[in-house]
Amino acid sequence: MQRRPFLAVLLASLVLGPAVLGFDPASASGFMVSKMGGDLSGPTEPNGAATFWNPAATGAIDGASVFLDANWIWREASFERAWDPGFDPGIRKPDPGKLATFAVMPMAALTWKLPRHEWLTLGFGCYVPYGNRSDWPAWDVAAERAKAPPDQAAPAQAYQALSGNLETYFFTPTVSLRLAEGVYFGAGVSWIHTRLALTRLLDVGSGLYPPETLATSAVSALSFSGDDPGWSVGLLLLPAGWLRIGLSFTSSAELDLSGTARVTLPPLFVPTGQADTVESHARMALVLPAALRAGVHVDLTDWLVLRLNLEYVAWSQFTGIRVHELAFPDIGGLAGRLLSEQKEFISHRQYRDTLDVRFGARVFPVPWWMFFGGVGIDENAIPDQAQGADIFDSLKIGLALGTRLDLSGLLEALSGCAPAMPRLFFTVGTNAIFYLENDVRGNALESPLNGSYRSRVLLLSTSLEARY
Repeated sequence: MQRRPFLAVLLASLVLGPAVLGFDPASASGFMVSKMGGDLSGPTEPNGAATFWNPAATGAIDGASVFLDANWIWREASFERAWDPGFDPGIRKPDPGKLATFAVMPMAALTWKLPRHEWLTLGFGCYVPYGNRSDWPAWDVAAERAKAPPDQAAPAQAYQALSGNLETYFFTPTVSLRLAEGVYFGAGVSWIHTRLALTRLLDVGSGLYPPETLATSAVSALSFSGDDPGWSVGLLLLPAGWLRIGLSFTSSAELDLSGTARVTLPPLFVPTGQADTVESHARMALVLPAALRAGVHVDLTDWLVLRLNLEYVAWSQFTGIRVHELAFPDIGGLAGRLLSEQKEFISHRQYRDTLDVRFGARVFPVPWWMFFGGVGIDENAIPDQAQGADIFDSLKIGLALGTRLDLSGLLEALSGCAPAMPRLFFTVGTNAIFYLENDVRGNALESPLNGSYRSRVLLLSTSLEARY
């Protein structure tokens, strides 16, 4: 069996953490990121979610508006392990386990068209487009280590993630200018606050016992946060009363995060009389990719609307994760000395750009009540021949169904007169996203994680919009 040097395995495992199962930003791309504002939002839609989608579209909102939205996301993933012909798995477990994630992506936005300057609209949005959590079944490391070494095989999923979360908070002021009748240009500047935490096992590969054995496994805990800028621009065209065309671009964001890296070594690697845990301040650098979005909105009749949205995400810009300014104290022994000598580590990535295509239709049985549905496809950002732990993505197909109610219109229809209240719209939608089965290979890992990956996502989207 191929052996990897202790230092390479230990440090590679330490910094691969943020990009593994449940925490790869690419796994949140496409459908999940593009659900900000729900299925009724997009680069052509004049509502508060345009602060994310297309700042130009806020210019088509009359008066002032308040927009509140939340996407409730449940994701399940499983990985059926496969062994190469002739490979002896030993005591390794065949199933790395099942991932169950629940995340909430909230959004709030305000827009205001200046009363005496109707060519100018100001907006402000706050939202969490990249957010994820992982929760695995409880697993008692101490109890397992009390067993005899040959019986200490850990579930392989523990080497991917035990627990953690990734959150990116965007705070975005926007401005939209009406350049001519039916022509709007918009721009936004974002302050991005990122928080990341992850706990997992590290197989240090010492060769004393087979891989995935607790006797040679450490526990890694990462915690990082930081603040960074971003920006976006957009264009909205209304060439006819029945047609809207939107185009927007969101810049990449270079994240520079500060935090700590902590490693708890297994007893075999702890010098007598020394603590088993070392901790260091560190910085993490990575890039969130740029995105180009386009949309077409066509009012075929008073009761039927068709929409097409495209999103191109430049995941090739996410070239890797750099952890630097490491300064672990030397606690003695081989592990302590090697950790104290390591100052930085770069985990390279070879992602590819993705295209997300969504088609939707809206039906109005009455002017104040609308039903909508849609279908979409999102490409896989991660090559099948994974050179690390980024093995959990695949081609995705999505289905959406929901309804929108104009509460003010309903009251007007029932009473025969317009109510003295803001125009209120309530929207609820459901989405099912199916990751097509994907055969992946992770031979750069020790041990290899080859096999078939499956996942599905269910989303509930709710929003309330008030217009004044």
